[in-house]
Formats: sequence, structure tokens, C-alpha cells
Amino acid sequence: MDSPHFFSLLGEMPTKSELNFQVFEEVDCGACVRQKIGYSSEAGETISAFLCHPKNISAALPAIYCFHQHAANWSLGKSEVVGLAGSPDQAYAKELAERGYVTLAPDAICFEERAGAVNPVQYHAHQLHNRLMRGQTLLGKVLFDISAGIDLLQSLSQVDTTRIGFIGHSYGGRTALFAPVFVRRI
Repeated sequence: MDSPHFFSLLGEMPTKSELNFQVFEEVDCGACVRQKIGYSSEAGETISAFLCHPKNISAALPAIYCFHQHAANWSLGKSEVVGLAGSPDQAYAKELAERGYVTLAPDAICFEERAGAVNPVQYHAHQLHNRLMRGQTLLGKVLFDISAGIDLLQSLSQVDTTRIGFIGHSYGGRTALFAPVFVRRI
């Protein structure tokens, strides 16, 4: 499959908004600092994330977008990859920050703070079907949100904008196959 065909299958993309970057909390984690942040990809929407970075940054650092797994657990997302919940083996955002990278670990749509509180499975199905009825796809939305996350990383003075990577496990690993095609800055 070539890129134009792939992009046509993703459907119509949402309209990008200002990032509206906010820091809600900052925690000293020893070798690194973890910030709970919010930013936008679309108007009226906030993507909740953790931004981690080493202490005492003296030069721009490479950054890694850390995408969480699925595991049919909509209550987990960003918290697992920073080591606050779930499997300790999934805490790669924290580990990479301790090793000298800036890491961004957001909740994908339908997960953790972006899940439906009453019935997350039904909410996930609603997000999928609602987009299909509008000529969009849920994968298109996920990739659109990743693009906003890369915009955020590139806006930070502590990030070397020419060295941005992407990592994930399971759902995150599969997304790692699509993300660099959609977001060439990875």
C-alpha cells in the first residue's frame, strides 16, 4: 500500500486547534521530573499526558513519544508507561527519561482520562461508529492526536526537534508502524 492510499483510508481529518499547553502538576521522581500536562489537538478537547525529563538539562535532548498498550483495559493509559499503575514492565517513559530523553506519554482517545466513565467499551464503540458515519476513522483520530503531541514536543526548548522517536507495546507497537507514515517528523 502506498502513502496516498493509506491516507485515503484514514478518512477526513479533524480541524487542528491551538495546543493550549498547560502544566497541572510537577513531581520530582529522583533521576527525572514528571509533569502532568494537558494540550489540545481539536477545539474543546484536552489530551491528558505526562511529560518526563531528566533533571538539570543543559542542552536540547532527544524526545520519545510513548504510546501505551491496549490489553482491553480502558482505565490504563499514560499512567502505566510512567510506572504509576499497571505492569512495572510497561514503564518505558519513566525509564527513558531516567536515561536522558524527554518523554511524552498521553492517553489515547478512549483510554484512562479520555475513556467513558460509565461504560468505556460502549464509549470506544461510539467513538469508532460516530467517526465512520462522518467519513472519518478512529485510527485517523489517533494519528491526528499523535501529530499534535509531536507539535508539542517540537515547541519545547529542552527538545532537539530533529531527534524525535516513537515507542509502544501491543496497541502502541502497532501504532508505531503507522505513526511515522502519518507524522514524518518522527
